Amino acid sequence: MGLPLDRQPELKSGIPAEQVAGAILRVLRRPRKTIIYVPRYFQLLPVFMLLFGWLFDRFGRELTRRLFRNAGGLGKKQ
Repeated sequence: MGLPLDRQPELKSGIPAEQVAGAILRVLRRPRKTIIYVPRYFQLLPVFMLLFGWLFDRFGRELTRRLFRNAGGLGKKQ
């Protein structure tokens, strides 16, 4: 299994145990209804889908056709 993470000297960066414990205590003392984190680049996906959704659909269909044609159909017994 190896050594625990806190005993591996090559791991120099990370979150200290005290910081993790503090975060857990804060949540236990004052729970939140929801915790949501959405990276900024994911916020752009709906815009791309509105602008280029037809393009994704077109290439997605073609890619699926090629996969089925080359593989002889997924799930088929050979």
